[in-house]
Amino acid sequence: MGTEPILAYTKRQKYVAVVDAFTASCDASGGFVFSSGNADMSFSKGPTGTTEVNWKLHCKDWPERPGSPKRVSILVQVEETVHNENYELLRSTVRVNYLSSSDGNLVLRQAVHLDFDPKPKRDHSIFHAQISDESINLEEHEVQNLSTEPLVVVENHPCLQTARIPTCDMSFVSVLLCLVADHIGEDSFTDFYTKAKQLQKEMPLPQIEALQKSLAQDADNVRSSHWFAHQFAQS
Repeated sequence: MGTEPILAYTKRQKYVAVVDAFTASCDASGGFVFSSGNADMSFSKGPTGTTEVNWKLHCKDWPERPGSPKRVSILVQVEETVHNENYELLRSTVRVNYLSSSDGNLVLRQAVHLDFDPKPKRDHSIFHAQISDESINLEEHEVQNLSTEPLVVVENHPCLQTARIPTCDMSFVSVLLCLVADHIGEDSFTDFYTKAKQLQKEMPLPQIEALQKSLAQDADNVRSSHWFAHQFAQS
């Protein structure tokens, strides 16, 4: 039986379930979430036997920190490649833009992207984060779906984008969980944490054998050297 042109609908619905759970947990505390995606429009045919995921969210007027009167808007873009048959996560980049209002525009204050690549370039950690000044590009229809008002990103001062910070698995669900912890917290975080633990079991998993073996051999620490084990693994 041949490989499906894109990921099966039941698998695509796993991403929908994540966004629905995230939205429900946050809305209960006034942390409104707008989504540009669904089980059809956010998925496209990738290289042979794979599916490309591209989903964008707008966390509008969230507290800068739990309980803070100061507000920040957060744009999230997930780009992932998933194998159609074995449901393996082949690549993940999640971009996060932090924005604030200024003179009627949303101004980019900080940007970060979080990467997973099972075969990264030499001297790159398998999971890492980078601070940047890269704004998330929005199509006209996405602006309408993501916000009830025009959303204009004004470029900030240039940012030196060199440091890669090794991280744990910061693919889609992990990033959303951290956003709830950082900005809303309390009951909403507890609610989404409980849901996320179950949802993560049904999402595509990255293949990280070298990292797992390295951690198993030296389980008393989680130093960053483990995140480069793929480069030095014996064949």
